[in-house]
Amino acid sequence: MVSARQGPVFARILVVPATRDGLGPFYQDVIAVSPLEPWDAASDVLDAAAERLAELGDLTTADGAVLLHGDFYLGNVLIHGDRVSALIDLEFARMGPRDLELISVVRALDAETRLGIQRPPLLAWLAEDYPELFGAADLHRRLWQYALAYTIRQIIFWPPDRAEADDLEVTHPLHTLRRLIDAPLPLFAVGLY
Repeated sequence: MVSARQGPVFARILVVPATRDGLGPFYQDVIAVSPLEPWDAASDVLDAAAERLAELGDLTTADGAVLLHGDFYLGNVLIHGDRVSALIDLEFARMGPRDLELISVVRALDAETRLGIQRPPLLAWLAEDYPELFGAADLHRRLWQYALAYTIRQIIFWPPDRAEADDLEVTHPLHTLRRLIDAPLPLFAVGLY
């Protein structure tokens, strides 16, 4: 079931007219239950994100899909001694383009960099050991598109409970989405050259 706070995000993602009157019968009942002022304040960023995604265009490749973990990062790798003993948190596992696996690492490194946490050159190491992950000629644009999509997904799961001007939590993904509209994640800062 779609909550009253999630409905407007789904509407914009699906390019349905996202007004109180134009969401159709399903959303009419949901919207009547709860005011959407925080979403109203965020509508500009959602519309701008949709425009940016359209500008980036269809970046699919003919490489075919591979099985992905879907949320690969250090915290999801268990080590015993000097060996990997398990991968955990497989709820986002799916088929997809191989470079999609990079976005969780890129997003986490960007967040850690903004918090002042320094990591070794993880992306450089991955590029050295798994060059096929970095083989797309348009990798920079592809990672930008993935970052936008993942950030929108985060907003769906964690909708704003207030407008940005009303002290929306500094770690809320709406702030990241606003950054991503203007530019991709700063990959040079996280070790991808």
